Amino acid sequence: MERKKYMKILDFLSDSYMCIKCLKPHELNMRFNDINSTAHYLQDHELAEFRGIIPSKNAASHVDMVGGDIENQIYGSITTKGLDYLKDDGGLTSELNVQVIRLDATTIQQLIDAKILLSNTIPEKEKPALREALKNMKEEGLKQLTTRLVSHGLDQGSVTAQQLVQWITS
Repeated sequence: MERKKYMKILDFLSDSYMCIKCLKPHELNMRFNDINSTAHYLQDHELAEFRGIIPSKNAASHVDMVGGDIENQIYGSITTKGLDYLKDDGGLTSELNVQVIRLDATTIQQLIDAKILLSNTIPEKEKPALREALKNMKEEGLKQLTTRLVSHGLDQGSVTAQQLVQWITS
């Protein structure tokens, strides 16, 4: 679907939110078939709602066959999702679709433990003691370790295994 076509229809509908407008080919400077197929596309993505769209791929011949006036066949209105799509900042939809991710202490310990196990720079003989220290960490110590790991990761881009050993054991 051509972006130019669906943007033209969304823009046309956007100035009359909550109202139904007739999509006339001469007003949109589009062929009826293009309006019909674009209306299907926009409706499938819930950006607009339409009445009178024709399921046939060749909508104009279908209208001719039933004797309809193609200029009065399709009526549409833009949805809130469609309005937000047109906004540069994504509108209220982008604010409402924020995902919150919560990691509990067990998950964080598992992530760090996996890093220890996979590390090539921590000597194998030190791994069991390090893993045990991590397992026995109190929640407050784990919070501090997590804060240090995140801060360092943001500042440096990566954490060395040596730093991880130092942070867990200190």
